[in-house]
Order: sequence, then structure tokens, then C-alpha cells
Amino acid sequence: MFSVFKIIIKNEWLHFIRNKFQIGLLVGVLILGVAAVFNGILLVNSQKETIAEISKIESKEFQGYEDAFKNEITNQEQKRHYTNATNPAFAWHRHTYNAIFPIHDYASLSIGQLDLNPFYFRLTGMSLYYQIFENDIANPLKLFVGNFDLSFIIIYLFPLLIITFTYSLYAQEKEQGILPMLKLQTLGVDRIVISQWAFYFILITGLALGVTLLGLLCSGNILKADNQYPVFIWLVGVFMYCSFWFGVMLLIIGLKMSSAFNAIMSLGIWLVLLIVIPAVLNIWVTIQYPIDNTPLAAISRRNSMDNENDPNEAHQIIQDFFRQDPRYYRPKDSVSNNLAAKAYAGLTSLQDIHNTLHVTTYRHQVRQRDLWTKKMNWISPAINIQELFNQVGHTDVSSYQHFQQSIKIFHDQITAFYFKKLFWDKKIQQSDYKNRPVFRLVEGKTLRFYALMDLGKIVGAFFLFATIGWLLLKRKNT
Repeated sequence: MFSVFKIIIKNEWLHFIRNKFQIGLLVGVLILGVAAVFNGILLVNSQKETIAEISKIESKEFQGYEDAFKNEITNQEQKRHYTNATNPAFAWHRHTYNAIFPIHDYASLSIGQLDLNPFYFRLTGMSLYYQIFENDIANPLKLFVGNFDLSFIIIYLFPLLIITFTYSLYAQEKEQGILPMLKLQTLGVDRIVISQWAFYFILITGLALGVTLLGLLCSGNILKADNQYPVFIWLVGVFMYCSFWFGVMLLIIGLKMSSAFNAIMSLGIWLVLLIVIPAVLNIWVTIQYPIDNTPLAAISRRNSMDNENDPNEAHQIIQDFFRQDPRYYRPKDSVSNNLAAKAYAGLTSLQDIHNTLHVTTYRHQVRQRDLWTKKMNWISPAINIQELFNQVGHTDVSSYQHFQQSIKIFHDQITAFYFKKLFWDKKIQQSDYKNRPVFRLVEGKTLRFYALMDLGKIVGAFFLFATIGWLLLKRKNT
């Protein structure tokens, strides 16, 4: 039996290499795959260069503040620099800190939200929400068409490749009158078709894994401890996604209909699973969980005191701020020093406090939409595997929600660092800069938890379709 299987595989190989159209298709998809890999790498490298540049600027800026304590003040410029370094009335809104979204090595393979959301913010002690939403990125074109990355090639093009190569199995022999001769073989028609199906399974899935491995090697060190599990998930995900589509094709082939029927049916399934269902789910989630971002327009406008020269208004703002945040409380008659700076510091903090409900509601709406989409991803393997790839590269919506949580914590640390000095009338010392706030990302749920669930759905679907297809092929009637 094994020798007969080898003969079938050899014949399929000879048939394949003589078909220039099929070879052209494979080469074309390979070229597109390589182009997608390097397109993603170019985008990520550009962002990493920006991150390196702004990190360098921040380090240089704060090194300058520390050096201001060492240099003798001999001119007006040095005096100004020393004042900016020591006086919290200036420092709280002039010193800038970087909150940087850590870009994963494999973000380039599944860009996801990476080019739709800011990947860094330069923050001061001023209103957090003003700084975040002032330059919030919205790219309608990208939101509509998505990204040209490796995940796009795997999810959309490889199923078409599988359909093209396998839709005529069994049906072609039947239409060409070869089927009666095959029935005379001791191996059985079903095993011959399965052998042909297995040949294309190895060929196309091998190509998908090869392109994926190339992308993984070009994007990062696959031996690095943090990358080993993501590499495993990517490869297994690609393998199981291709397996799913081969399972679908085996089921269609098992119906023993004409090649025209197989082509129309398989393309119809591709259209429904990859285009129609995602579009319907997007419309449905928009209706069920609408996002109202109109309050954000007011947040992104800078506000100021009605009368900057009125000390009573300044004192009132400061006392309102103390009631909201008593950590910095001082009696009214003790805040006259740097009154304007304290009033503006209190005003920006009050704005954030008053806008917290709007921002929380907005983010809750985004989170609800994302959770609902995750619950419904079992309907389409395309949504399922896309979410999995985004999780691997940390370019999914949840990762950016953790980034936003981290920014809030980081900004609270910045304001605490300066407000303790500002409201308590203390100078910033050189030693304080050694303990200045450092941005850290809030960790979410581990990839392992999500990955096993997502892959399990695809594995189950593959075995279901492949088993039904195999049983249908074994039927005696034609």
C-alpha cells in the first residue's frame, strides 16, 4: 500500500510541475508573502527608530537637569536652566516623560492596532486626558482595508490557494471518464483521492509554514526565551488554519459533485467566512455596542482660568483640588507662593477628575465591543486566527487597553512627583531625579490562556469536517 501511495504522490508531483499556472500561483503567493513580511518589518522598524529617538531626547533632557546642579551659574541661560531643574512651578508642566508601548518582535507579522493607535505619548504633569486625546489617531482608510502583513496573506490568500488546487479532486476523474478505471484498483477510489489531497496538503501547508518561518526569523530571534512560545503558537496556528481549509475541501469533495459545484461551493464558503460574517458582526456590534466619543472633543480642548489675575479664583481652584485630592492639602494662607502655578496644576487635575466618567464610559464601550467580538470569533476561523496572531504580536485591542491603564498609573506618579514639591513649597533636589517616575506596562492575561482556546476551536472544526469528508468518500454510491 505504501508503494502505491508513493506512486500516486509521484504522479501528482509530475502533474504539478507540468502545470505552469499552478507553479505561477505558488510563486506569486510566495512573493506576496515575502513582501508582506518586509512591509511589516519596515513599519515596525520605523516605529522603533522613533522610540529610540524620543528615548534619547528624554535621557538627554533629564541629564541636563542633573547637570544644572553641577554647573556654576555664570549667565542668564544657565540660571534659566537651573530654575527649570529645581523649581516645581516650572518643572511640573515642562518636564516631559515618555510612555512607550513596547513593540513585540512579531508585531510586524500581524500589525493589528499598531498603526491605528499612538505607540507613545510624551507626558507632563498637565491634564492627562487632554494630552492623550488631543492627538488621538484615526485612520479611516486603514480601519476599512486593514494592513498588508503576513497574517493577511495567511488568512485570505492561502485558503484561495487551497481551493484552487483541490476543488477538482475526484470530480475531474469523474468528468474525464477515468473513475471506472480507478474503481478497478485494489487501493480504492477514496484512498487515491485522500493521497492526492494529502499531497497538496503537504505542498501548500509547507509553503505557508516556510513563509511564516521566514517572517519569524527576519522579525526576531526565535531562540530568545520570550519568543519561543509565540513562535510555537504562530507555526501551530498557521498549520491548523490551513488544515481547517483542507478539512472543508475534503468535505466538499466527499459530496462527489461536479468540479463546477465544488468551485462555487468552496468560494462561497470562503466569501461567507472571510467577508460576509466579519462584515455582519461588525455591523451588529456597532449597533449593539455603539461608541460615543463626542465627549472627548471637549476633553481635547485646553481650558484656563476665567481671570488669571484674580487671586480669589486661584485660591478657590486650589481648595477645590484639595477637597478632591487631600494628599497635597495645605491651609489657604500657606499657598500664596507660586499661586498661579498651583492654581493651574489644580485646574488640570480637576479637569481630569471631572472627565474621568466620560473617559471610563468610552473605554468601557470599547472593551465591551472587544469582549463581544472575542465571544463570537468561533463563527469565523478568520476572526479567530486573526485575534490569535494579534495576541502573539501584542497588537490586539486588549494590549492597547493595558497600555492606557499603564499611562494613567504613570501620569499619577508624575503628578505626585512634582505636586509634593509644588504645593509644599520645596525645591527639586538632584537626588530626586534618581527616583523620577519610570513607565511600566500593566500586564494582562497570558498568551497561553487565549491561544489554547482559539486553537482548540480550529482543531475541532478540522477534525469534524475531515471526518465527515472521509466518510462521504467511502460511500459506495457515485
